[in-house]
Amino acid sequence: MIQKDLFIFTGEQAIYDDGIFRIHLPVELIRKNETNEESVKFEILDEPYLIEWTTIVLGKSQIEDLGCASEKIEDVMRFFISDLDEGAPLQLICMANGFNMAIHECSINGESHTYFLLGEFVDGDTFVGTSLDITAPNEYISTYKSVEMNKRKSSVKLTAQQDPPKDIIYPALCHLLKGSMRRAYYSHGEARINSSTDWLYVARIGIQFPSEIGSMSYWFASDYESTGPGEGISLRYIDEEGRNADIYIYDKTEELIEPGPDSEQVLLEMEATVSDMEAFYEPSVPKLLREEVSRFGRDGFPLLDKRFLIGGEEADEGGKMTAVLLTARLGAFIKIRFSALPGEIDVENACLTSFMNDLANILN
Repeated sequence: MIQKDLFIFTGEQAIYDDGIFRIHLPVELIRKNETNEESVKFEILDEPYLIEWTTIVLGKSQIEDLGCASEKIEDVMRFFISDLDEGAPLQLICMANGFNMAIHECSINGESHTYFLLGEFVDGDTFVGTSLDITAPNEYISTYKSVEMNKRKSSVKLTAQQDPPKDIIYPALCHLLKGSMRRAYYSHGEARINSSTDWLYVARIGIQFPSEIGSMSYWFASDYESTGPGEGISLRYIDEEGRNADIYIYDKTEELIEPGPDSEQVLLEMEATVSDMEAFYEPSVPKLLREEVSRFGRDGFPLLDKRFLIGGEEADEGGKMTAVLLTARLGAFIKIRFSALPGEIDVENACLTSFMNDLANILN
């Protein structure tokens, strides 16, 4: 049965980052499948469509060992589209992110494939590429002609009461995912970002965080450990209006971290955090609104609490309150950075209070 609400989107994106490329995909289309260690595979609802995302990093000597000429980017990209006929043309599209994109469509063993490949030489002699392969049985797209895509997408409107024709689903998926590839971000050297809920379990402190805390919902995780030992991870939560809170869990490779909100280690961490924040907002100078140990949750969980006013001092000037709360627990630093909405300048914020009360109960 065709999923009737397949084309009703909220605009929410799922983020996958393998440490080389970061790609955004509509959450309504995908479900992560972790059965393959060499690539990330996605299933499309209950339909027999498959998306496979794979990243390639090879030096020129490794490429030559595979039997491919390595001097021209066209030759390398052609080589990695294995089912492309030798004499078939291959058009490379220059992307804003500095990479080239090639697109290839074919049918293999009763399955139709649309293959997107991004690639470029990085640092002179290293080929870096990422591919997205969209697959479906031929019978699901028997009347699909790629040249008709633009005409169809402008004339066909699907609603929750209609079953989308099989030959429309596949080109629509290809159209959406082509946009994902065009916006793929080369993230090498940066913290990995991933919206999978697997990251809600933080092994470092043995806590499973929920997908909702207070009025805020989990958005994504940032893996700073991938670029710096001891830097840990953060979990980003947002509410429907745009307030956000980040929970950072890290140990800076310290073997012993004294628990509580007022140790010398915690005070030094707070100083470093405030210094980074002030540098970020230069030339504006954050105004300190509060500095104390605040208690939250059923048992009065204590955290060092500093709150600042960023920007204008009147609500209509676009200023906002931001808070940094910090403690040490379970052998790690736990830091919360909360940002209110522009115009919310009061030191007290109901969203922050609700979030911190729930979080304190989780940490206890």
